Amino acid sequence: MVSSEKPIAVLTGVTGYLGSQILNTFLNGEVKDLYRIRATVRNKDNQAKMKPLVDFFGQEALDRVEFVNADLMDEASLFSAIEGATYVVHSASPVAASGEDGADLVTPAINGALGVLRASVKHGVKRLVVTSSISAACAQREGNRVPVYNETYWSDEKWIDDKPYFKGKTLAEKALWDFQRDS
Repeated sequence: MVSSEKPIAVLTGVTGYLGSQILNTFLNGEVKDLYRIRATVRNKDNQAKMKPLVDFFGQEALDRVEFVNADLMDEASLFSAIEGATYVVHSASPVAASGEDGADLVTPAINGALGVLRASVKHGVKRLVVTSSISAACAQREGNRVPVYNETYWSDEKWIDDKPYFKGKTLAEKALWDFQRDS
């Protein structure tokens, strides 16, 4: 049983690879037992999406996690999920499955990141960690390589127009930086 006195850490995207690894750190790593874990998923009743988590962690470990429904395109669901949280780790971002065209990845990536940020600000979250991707920095035209990728370098938006995941990650991160700068 997790103590109700521990701070709440909200983890988004736990059914994805990166999100599941973050959840693993909270369940089994150095921060184990320091937080009450609230994990967002699109539909906690979707057994097909939850099964890999149960298979990997086991039901006993997942019983220590409060799963809540949240959708990147439903800002109210993000506000609800983050209410009462002290910390948020946002790793959720849509990824096209094999064979899908992925055209609908950009808007949810941007809206979800901004929704999580707005909810974190509104609810007084102490620390928000947003995971990005090398996709936000390295996508460029051939011959336009730079020796070091850092926070000042962005993927070439003209080159990523037909690469929805790259475009979504790039524009979502830019939107977060713009929000932070303008606040």
